[in-house]
Amino acid sequence: MSREVQDLANFIRLYRDQLSDEVFQSQQYSVKLIAIPKVGNASRSDLSVEFVKWDALTTEEREPVSKLLSIVKDKRVPVEGVNVGRHRPSAVVGRILAGGVDGFNMASHTFLWKTFGVRPSKGAADPFATNTKYCYYNEPHEDYLYTDAWVDFIVKVLRERRLDMTQSKAVISDKSILGKLDISHYE
Repeated sequence: MSREVQDLANFIRLYRDQLSDEVFQSQQYSVKLIAIPKVGNASRSDLSVEFVKWDALTTEEREPVSKLLSIVKDKRVPVEGVNVGRHRPSAVVGRILAGGVDGFNMASHTFLWKTFGVRPSKGAADPFATNTKYCYYNEPHEDYLYTDAWVDFIVKVLRERRLDMTQSKAVISDKSILGKLDISHYE
């Protein structure tokens, strides 16, 4: 127990010991709160509290309540979310457009993942054969999710004009380039 908690508990104990039984039991000077945890769909910062009238309690119910004193320090345990920072293709396109790359669309995105070999095509024998820096196979949904790093990579490459997508229809239709670009040369 920390020194501060011990000091607080000692102060409360000393103060209560100095009160007469009449004052200590008086409802005029007393506030008794009983917190009973309840599970609900509230946010983490919410607390469910049930207020109980002391006068409505029976003698048997009062005894355990009168002995109740607790100080609780919350311990928050971080839990990793699933697929945090991973995006579906439509979200990737939206983020790239928001990053200042005009005219980027789903066909542009498809061309880039195929060109850089970030993931296998649909129906591949091993759908998990992805470049995990940029893409993951989402087995429950049988689709692919792309990382923030993939969005940043595309925005950087296209804004620096290291890859010219201005004539995207012609470039996208050039199937000979697919899987041919070494991504490490563009990173």
